[in-house]
This record gives sequence, structure tokens and C-alpha cells, in this order.
Amino acid sequence: MWYRRVKERIADEVLACDIQVWQDFIKFEVAMIRRQLRIRGNDITALMKVLQLCPWFQLTESNIVIESNSRAMLTVAYCATLDALENKSERPEYESCTVVCRNIRKSIAYLLNPDIQVECLKSPPRKSKGDICCQWEFSLEK
Repeated sequence: MWYRRVKERIADEVLACDIQVWQDFIKFEVAMIRRQLRIRGNDITALMKVLQLCPWFQLTESNIVIESNSRAMLTVAYCATLDALENKSERPEYESCTVVCRNIRKSIAYLLNPDIQVECLKSPPRKSKGDICCQWEFSLEK
């Protein structure tokens, strides 16, 4: 809702502002989670632990499959943001999904290990509410 209201006022700048706010916040959030919960390491397993503990992640229903310390798959079955986008607009704008979420995931990965690659395998729009919201692959080539 905040994003939509700001976009109504300053459409040209809202996406850039949203991305910058998230980048600033993620630095703090990741450091706090790692410090307070003593998450060590910089591999995919550590990344998945941090990701699951991010407060905004609790607004999703997700499945994480860790194939190894160097590869994992994240599938989001429900996302409150996407649900709001689809329910509140006849023509949803998926920038939040395609740009902002990608940036958030890449920023978290980079903070743990700059060599972690993040690839979006599926993103909105989706064909029906029964489809998954998005799917991500995380990899660390040694």
C-alpha cells in the first residue's frame, strides 16, 4: 500500500527509492540476525538460515530445498505482497517482484558471500492463484 501511494505522487522515483531503502535495511538486518543468532559461515546453508529469519520472510509460505552447501532452491507458494498486488489492482504492477525482490535476495547473498549467485527461475505474473509466486536458485561455485 505504501508503495502504491508514493507512486501516485512521485512515480518516476518510487522504485529507485524502494530499492535503496531495502539495500540500506538489509545490511542492518543481516548483520543483526547473524550476530544475535550466531549464524556462522558464508555458504548456501548459512544464507538459507539468514533468509528464513528475516522478518519480512515470515509473510510468505515457502519451501527451501538445500541440495548441498553450494546449491539451494527457494519456492514461494504464498506471498503477502503479491497477494495484495493481485487483489488491489485490475492491472497489477509486478516491479516489486521482478526488481525489488531480486535485489533483496542478491543483496543478502552478497553480504554473506559475494560469490553466491542468485537466479530467478520464475516470477509473476502467474496464470492463476494456484501457481507458485516465484522460484529462486542460489548457487556457490567453488
